[in-house]
Amino acid sequence: MFGKTAILIVYIFVFAVLNLCASDLERINGAGASFPALIYRIWTYNYSKASGTEIEYHSIGSEAGLSQLASGTVDFAASDTPLNSAFLEKEDLVQFPMLIGGVVAAVNLSESGAIPLKLSPELLSRVFMGEIKEWNHPEIVSLNPDVPLPNRKITVVHRAEGSGTTWVFSKYLSSVSREWRERMGSGKILNWPGGIAASNNSGVANYIKKISGSIGYVEYNYALGAGLKCVMFKNQSGNFVAPSLAAFKSAASSLDWKNISSYSDLFNSPKPDAWPLIGATYIIMKKKQSNPATTAEILLFFKSCFEQESDEKLNYVPLPPNCVKKIEDSWIKTFFKTN
Repeated sequence: MFGKTAILIVYIFVFAVLNLCASDLERINGAGASFPALIYRIWTYNYSKASGTEIEYHSIGSEAGLSQLASGTVDFAASDTPLNSAFLEKEDLVQFPMLIGGVVAAVNLSESGAIPLKLSPELLSRVFMGEIKEWNHPEIVSLNPDVPLPNRKITVVHRAEGSGTTWVFSKYLSSVSREWRERMGSGKILNWPGGIAASNNSGVANYIKKISGSIGYVEYNYALGAGLKCVMFKNQSGNFVAPSLAAFKSAASSLDWKNISSYSDLFNSPKPDAWPLIGATYIIMKKKQSNPATTAEILLFFKSCFEQESDEKLNYVPLPPNCVKKIEDSWIKTFFKTN
């Protein structure tokens, strides 16, 4: 067991070595989840400008990113679905979270004006299962007496490819709706009963913006960027809350992150002001790279990401300091064999 002074010495040595190893590397490639792509765009730009090493991140979906990592096309993958420990061990991979964000249901209902629509977990699941087909359904009207709801078909927009955002959304609905759990389940790909399929969070947001009467699930920043209205969700305390950075922070503050490599139960915080549907996005990389400089550069890049302060400007919640410390400790144990 290391004392505090010994750990500090190890950190100084490790990151000094990483800087030396990474000095001549020209490019690092990553791919995967669209959930964190907006903040990764900023992080990669800032690091590339400061270090001279070009970092590229391709937003292609969690499933595709993992496939590219397996084939050796990219140096790291990003996924909103944590891989289980058995698979990580078998494939000799390391996994850790990077940040937290909120998943929302966005709608295109011009008739509602500035009044936000409310949906309970039960109604939300029935809408996405295709059971509730019109916006003026009596149960939606009853929950939203002040919202002028049209007699219009509900068009559900969902992801076309294997998606971590789909996993987060379906995992949440499985936790709050027995019918959803039994009929739809949770996963990166679902057997949707209908609706329109779109690629990536940006694709879903664009379809919602184009189709009157539509609803879809996206990471919060994509809804904001497309100028979409977000549905208020009923949380575990029974309160209807609107998505916001404050609501995401409230939900994230109750997490303990005992196991950084596989923590996935991020739903239904008991706090009265918490958004019930938040998710973490993870980085997956190989423990052994063909070029040691690649590992060094990747770790230095992610260390710089933890130190940057741009998360909240895009409504992402940064990981708490104790979690970041656990992650960096895991790097030392994994790549420098100090355990």
